[in-house]
Amino acid sequence: MYINELTELLDKIRVKVKAFADNVNIYARIVNDTDSDVLQRVLDSLQQRANMWQLIISVNKCFVFNISNHRLTVNVDIDNMQCHSLALS
Repeated sequence: MYINELTELLDKIRVKVKAFADNVNIYARIVNDTDSDVLQRVLDSLQQRANMWQLIISVNKCFVFNISNHRLTVNVDIDNMQCHSLALS
């Protein structure tokens, strides 16, 4: 999977992507359940692409980092494994 292909794919879904070498950071503004669902669909799409190219996503290195004044729980998974969550409020 080429990084530029990934960024083009995700930019269309209201998600910002920063990539360097084999690391990808995905940024999304989440204010409601719909936004959380969009992020989950992005991660599902990413997992499907990784499977297609026979790549492994290190879910143990994946985090949801919540920066907010409000307590908002965002639960997402990759390949049916829950992503770790960190909050800064």
